[in-house]
Amino acid sequence: MRRILSLYRRRWRTAIVTLALAFLSGHLMQSVLVEPSWPTGSARGPLPTPMPPEDNVSASLVAPPVLPTRVAEARLPRTASCTPVLTLDPAPAATVRVGLAAPCHANTRVSLLMGNLAAQVETDAHGRWSARLPALREITDVSLSFGGRFLAASVETPDAASLQHVILAWDGAPTFHITAFEFGAHAREDGHVWSGAPSAPERALQGAGGFLTRVGDGTGPAFEIYSFPATGAEAGGVVRVAVDAGVTEENCGQLVRATAFQTGYTGELSPTDVAFSMPGCDRVGDVVRLQNLFRDMRLASR
Repeated sequence: MRRILSLYRRRWRTAIVTLALAFLSGHLMQSVLVEPSWPTGSARGPLPTPMPPEDNVSASLVAPPVLPTRVAEARLPRTASCTPVLTLDPAPAATVRVGLAAPCHANTRVSLLMGNLAAQVETDAHGRWSARLPALREITDVSLSFGGRFLAASVETPDAASLQHVILAWDGAPTFHITAFEFGAHAREDGHVWSGAPSAPERALQGAGGFLTRVGDGTGPAFEIYSFPATGAEAGGVVRVAVDAGVTEENCGQLVRATAFQTGYTGELSPTDVAFSMPGCDRVGDVVRLQNLFRDMRLASR
């Protein structure tokens, strides 16, 4: 009996100790979770308050630079005007600079009319065409037509009478060529003015001789003008003017036509119709020279 009572007492003691330890452990863990332990000798106070996320970021990162607004600075490309412009400007040696600017008419055929002379020319890849033409009258009139457009302009050329001219105009392939022999010059010598050695207007300005101007692209009307000082040449003498016509497969055995002009004694340009038969096709490559189409120019020295 005593042993049984002793056994029950031990079991109760064990149960009481276990419950006490469990209670103490729960209380201790709650204390640890609620209030952290502080080191010995330190002042006990409130826990430090963490900074809000926004403040942390602004304190540690540098704000990115503000980039300029490129849309506001961008420039739109300018659209080139399609309006064509014809300009006439007087130039030395009784000549006129003719210029066409037509940006929207690149590589376009243009019909030119200057007085009684017509020519077919073509603009370049930028819609431009220019030439320096002799002034045939005191008022130079030039008109251009292309792509349904018509342009016309005039310019005063009071020194037009300082030059005399011979002109040959035709339609089609470049069959004809004016050739001038100044003061007894022979072929390919100084004073032989032709398409292979056209010279320049400044030569006439200096009184040294004449110059040749050719207008036309070979697909339509075309003309050549030989211009020479009317007075004040450095040397007196005679200028012989002829016309060369090349025999080709296109014109051999054919009747060819042209119009010749020459400055008269009153300063007017007198026209003469020209028509002749080219040699047969067995003469292709030959050159026919028309000697008496123009009268000789007789000039007195200064």
